[in-house]
Amino acid sequence: MTKVYVIGREQGYEEMYRSRGWDIVDSVESSDLVQFTGGEDVSPMLYGEEAHWATHANSDRDQREMVIYNEAKRLEIPMVGICRGGQFLHVMNGGDLWQHVHNHAIGGTHEAIDQVSGIIVDVTSTHHQMMRMNDGNGVVVLKADTISPYKEKRTGGFIDSVRDEDDIEAVWYEASKCFCFQPHPEFRGYAPCTNYFFMKIEELLGLSA
Repeated sequence: MTKVYVIGREQGYEEMYRSRGWDIVDSVESSDLVQFTGGEDVSPMLYGEEAHWATHANSDRDQREMVIYNEAKRLEIPMVGICRGGQFLHVMNGGDLWQHVHNHAIGGTHEAIDQVSGIIVDVTSTHHQMMRMNDGNGVVVLKADTISPYKEKRTGGFIDSVRDEDDIEAVWYEASKCFCFQPHPEFRGYAPCTNYFFMKIEELLGLSA
């Protein structure tokens, strides 16, 4: 049975994995996959920016999860992040974030397009921050049509609103085996999103129950 370590032992995530036949374990060392979960914003300090007015970070959590990230990386254990967790793994791999975007924290779903197969999937959308690509080694896996054409960051004490049509929902880092996924497949009642999530875990990480 494939084993997953869910940081914080959050029930919704554990139930999702159990429903797919996975085993839940209590440590990074005993796992086949480490799951980073949702929650507070990632601190902009980790990617060299000042905090936007809408950013609510938890630096203590960032530090705790950096320790877990480094341990999993040392042991070469694959990692997956959902929502904040995906953004955190993206930043740990050198990526940046838009600190505020509009029309994504809607509590519902929107369509997104798989960048390899072209399939369209309904994904949940509760986030107000978004992954931003730079010159790193990440590969965009899933994108939405331009729901939020203007995205915000803060530098030099000012809020910059930048036109950017890449609404990025998922990114893959081959070198570190990190899958960064902004939607919430653990939410009940959103089977297309959950099915797509596990399909990509099997496709990218070679892991299934």
